[in-house]
Amino acid sequence: MVNRLTFRASAAGLLATSALLCAWALVTLLRLGSFGTAARSVFSQDPRSDTTVTVVKLEYLAGPFFSVVFGLACAVLAVLLLRRARRWVPIAAVLCSIPIAVLAILAYALAGRPFISAIGTGPGKGAAIREMNQVDHLTQWRFSGWYHLMSVGLGVAIIMLLAVVVTLLVRPVATRESEGAAARGGEAGLTR
Repeated sequence: MVNRLTFRASAAGLLATSALLCAWALVTLLRLGSFGTAARSVFSQDPRSDTTVTVVKLEYLAGPFFSVVFGLACAVLAVLLLRRARRWVPIAAVLCSIPIAVLAILAYALAGRPFISAIGTGPGKGAAIREMNQVDHLTQWRFSGWYHLMSVGLGVAIIMLLAVVVTLLVRPVATRESEGAAARGGEAGLTR
C-alpha cells in the first residue's frame, strides 16, 4: 500500500496543480474582453459571420472552463487522498492527469489555436482562416509577452507536477507487483 508521506506529497502536488489551473483560468477570463473586441472588429465586417463572434468566444472560453473543472477535480482528489478515502482515488488521480496534460498543451502552450476556429460558422473556409489569422494578429498577447510566458510556464509546471504525482502514485503499485512476482518466483525455485 502507498504510505502516508506519498499520499501527502501527491495531495500537495494535486493542490498545486489545482491552484495553477485556476490561476490561469482567472487571468484568461480577464482577457476575454480583449479577445471579444478583436473577434468583433474582424468578423463584423463579414455579413456571413452573424454567429461567428459568439462561437469563437465560446471556443476561447473552453480553455478556462476546463481548467476550472480539472482544477476542482484535482482539489477534490487531493482532499480524498489526504483522507485515504478509497483505493480508486490514486487511479482517478492518474487518469485525470491525462486530459489535464492535453489541456496544458492545447490551451496553454499552443494558445488555444488548435480548437479556436471560425470554420463552419458562416464564412467560407478560406475566409474563416484569413479572419481568424486577423484575430490572432489582434490578440498577439496570446502568442508573446507576459501572458504567453505565463501560459507556457504554467503549462510546463502543471505537466511536471502531474508527472511527479503519477510517479508517486504508480511506483508503489509497480514495486508491489514486482515484489510479488519475485516472491512467487522465489517460492517456485524453492519447490523444485
